[in-house]
Amino acid sequence: MKCWFYIAYGLVIMTGCEQSLPFDSEGFEPKLVINSFNSSDSFMQIGVSTSTSTLKTPTRYALNGKCNVLLLKNNLLLLSDSLNLVNGKLQLPFQASTGSIYELQLGYGAFPSIKAKDSVPVNVPELYLDTLVSNTVYYTLKLRVKDNSAPQKYQFQTVLHGKELVGTDSVLTSYPLPFSSTDKIFISTIRTVAENNSFALFSDELWNGQERIIDLRIIKEDLLRPDFKPEYIEIKLANLSNNMYNYYVASLQNNHVYGGPLSSVTDLNGNIEQGLGGFYFYTQTILRVDL
Repeated sequence: MKCWFYIAYGLVIMTGCEQSLPFDSEGFEPKLVINSFNSSDSFMQIGVSTSTSTLKTPTRYALNGKCNVLLLKNNLLLLSDSLNLVNGKLQLPFQASTGSIYELQLGYGAFPSIKAKDSVPVNVPELYLDTLVSNTVYYTLKLRVKDNSAPQKYQFQTVLHGKELVGTDSVLTSYPLPFSSTDKIFISTIRTVAENNSFALFSDELWNGQERIIDLRIIKEDLLRPDFKPEYIEIKLANLSNNMYNYYVASLQNNHVYGGPLSSVTDLNGNIEQGLGGFYFYTQTILRVDL
């Protein structure tokens, strides 16, 4: 009898610990989602989609039709027009000028119009290959970064390029390339953020205005893929706007890197007023390392 009593008591305790989390989607109002990450060396690209409530299936069709676009540069009008949105994409005939501030306003259909503003970093990063050491297991790259006296927020990325056999054709193909390092300039350590990943974030807070050598390690086995011949590694160093850097950090804080999904409560609306996503700018340098 005592055994049954304890079992019943345990069931009551477990039932009492349950918590109902309401997901009320009746009052959900869809918003425009802007996906616009722009380099100073290319035309502005704007992706436009819509948000979906938690319990609904995302729409699978791309937005098409007229949208009203207004673009300001340093508070001066650059563009005010009705443009065609094709498969959820817009290209504006402007390249971002370093040191400038851009404001985007966009309206589509019955959705609330969005407004976003961001500044283009002043400096283009300086990245050089100092040495490349190869052994039987991995490549070691020593990269030299020349930092400017202004505060900088960096994104680092490695991409593998080569030719892949698809049927009887040889097709140019690229893949993210994992790297690792123990250099402490990266957030936490690069092993926490970037091991088995192809990107990392860091700032120049501890070495502002100075030159620094960064060691990277790339395992040769990661270059090997079926029917693929690797040709070169592309190393991208981007100088991010503060808004873009903070958005990436917030995204990292809400994934497995820092302990699990939603391990911290962070606002991921980006810099979009009345909407979601981001309208951001960066400058970049791309270094090619032939294999």
